[in-house]
Amino acid sequence: AVLDQPDPASPAGIRDLAIITLMAYCGLRTIEIHRLNLDDLGTEGDRMVLYVQGKGHTEADATAVIPRDQERIIRAWLVERRRLGESSKALFVSLSPRSKGGRLSTRAIREIVTGYYEDAGVTNGAKTTHSLRHTAITTYIKAGGDLMGAQALARHESPDTTTGYIHEVNRIVNPPEDLISY
Repeated sequence: AVLDQPDPASPAGIRDLAIITLMAYCGLRTIEIHRLNLDDLGTEGDRMVLYVQGKGHTEADATAVIPRDQERIIRAWLVERRRLGESSKALFVSLSPRSKGGRLSTRAIREIVTGYYEDAGVTNGAKTTHSLRHTAITTYIKAGGDLMGAQALARHESPDTTTGYIHEVNRIVNPPEDLISY
C-alpha cells in the first residue's frame, strides 16, 4: 500500500507520510496540501483539524478533521519540522538542497505521491494524487456513510457533485439489478 512506502526514519518519509495521510483520510486535494500553512492546523474541541483553502476559494474556510488514529503522523511531522529548524509558514516544505524550506509545489507533491505508487508496485499510471481523495470519499460511502457526510469530507459546495461518488459506489456494491426478482 502507498501508506506503507514512506520511510518513517527519514525527514522526507515523515513529511511524505503526513501528506499521503491527509489525502487518503481527509480527502485533501493537491492544491489544498500545497496551500496549507502551519497556522491552518488547530483544534476544535479535542480534535485536531485543518482549516483548508479549497479549490476556487480565497481563504481557508473549510474544515478537515484528522482521524484520531492519524494525529500521531501529523504530530511526527511537526516534531521533525521543528527539529529541522523550519521557519516557513508553509506546513509542507521542500527538503531538497535546491529549494530547502520553500513551500512544496503542486508538481513536487504529485511526484512524491506517484513515486510511492511506483514503490508500492502500482505502475499502471492511472493512479494520481486525486486517486487518494477519491479513495477516501468512496471508502467512507462503502462504510455506510451518507450524502451529507461525504459532501463534508469532500468539501463539495453542491451535493450534486458528491452524488456522483455515491452513484459510482452503489453501482457495484448495491446494484439495482440485484433487487429485481420475477
